[in-house]
Amino acid sequence: MASLDGISFDIETRPISRTILSSVGGFSQSARQNIRSLQDLLATIQRFNLQVFDSRSLQHKDYVGEGVSYRVSSCWHEANDRVYARKDVKLPPKTADAGAFDRQVACVLRDVEVMYGLAQRPNILDIFGYGWDIESGNVIPFLLTEFAEAGTMRQFLRRNEISLHEKLLFCKDVAQGLHAIHVAGIAHGDLKLDNILMKPYTNLGTSHNSEHEVLRTSLMQACISDFGHSLHLYDDEEDNTVKQRYGGTLAYNAPELLDKTHSRTDINFRKCDIWSLGLTCWEIILGGQAYYHTANVERIILSSPKGPASLPTPPASNTGSQSSSASLLEELINVTPHLAMVASGDVSERAGVFISQAAVFRLCRVFRWCLCVDPAQRIADIPLLPIFHGIPTLQRRLR
Repeated sequence: MASLDGISFDIETRPISRTILSSVGGFSQSARQNIRSLQDLLATIQRFNLQVFDSRSLQHKDYVGEGVSYRVSSCWHEANDRVYARKDVKLPPKTADAGAFDRQVACVLRDVEVMYGLAQRPNILDIFGYGWDIESGNVIPFLLTEFAEAGTMRQFLRRNEISLHEKLLFCKDVAQGLHAIHVAGIAHGDLKLDNILMKPYTNLGTSHNSEHEVLRTSLMQACISDFGHSLHLYDDEEDNTVKQRYGGTLAYNAPELLDKTHSRTDINFRKCDIWSLGLTCWEIILGGQAYYHTANVERIILSSPKGPASLPTPPASNTGSQSSSASLLEELINVTPHLAMVASGDVSERAGVFISQAAVFRLCRVFRWCLCVDPAQRIADIPLLPIFHGIPTLQRRLR
């Protein structure tokens, strides 16, 4: 079993308890054709047989935030004596194009389908139920999920002083969660620190790696969330991806997705996730700092022949303005060939004092294999990464 100075990176082999119900519409456009309102969406969510929560039994606590699909708040359920995250589904703005509602429905259903299919896995956000409210005569569905009081991983890392050893355990958390998603036949499609939540670690002393988990001094673990951009992995991806498009966030997308000359029909979604995993692990080591704001990356961009006088600020998602996105796209294409080298240099500089040179070398190989610009040379199976070498995959081996 491979390790980094005593930290085991064993991928647990717990079976997946449910299957991804792709027929309800999250991954099937034809199955969504009859969903014309939020009430239709609610009827579709009911097919999951999740627990139904009466909205009157939920006591609102705090507003958390909102994105394209949800308005999120925390709430307390008196009967269960538990705090949940309540995610109220949003309607697209009136100015949105005709396909906005279908895209939003697809995002919500994919989110539910993946959480339902991977329920009770430690590194996947869990869903507990759903309900609805009536607002201005409209039925507004909501989901109840785990509430991550500590926020996103980026927020958590920036607010807390975390040891390198514990950061490596967080890398393990993310890798285990992503591997479980891949084995279930799904690509996440938008992996980044902002889509990873921090929740209390409850397995201390019970894990088969418990002797290493004592290094988890924050008593927190990472769980992957936000599955609205997820995609199906097919047995023959090259023949089927034409109907799916990897969305993601521009700054974290694999270079083949940024290359306009690259055919969109031969994209390997799992390898795109692997690229994002490399950037995510890098930013974990950086303590939550965005990789594109590190001194070495900025130096490469600004020193390039076509480099700008200042760096563009990447949008939070692919909803940024066309001008800022185009500017960022050009700079990212210029810098991507250097990212593996820069990440390895950053890690060597930060980690060398705390772990052995052999361990640093293995960690640098992870970046070289994940951040390989040529997707044909990029690794696709997470347990085959250097620090996971020789560890069996979940249930079946991925090609």
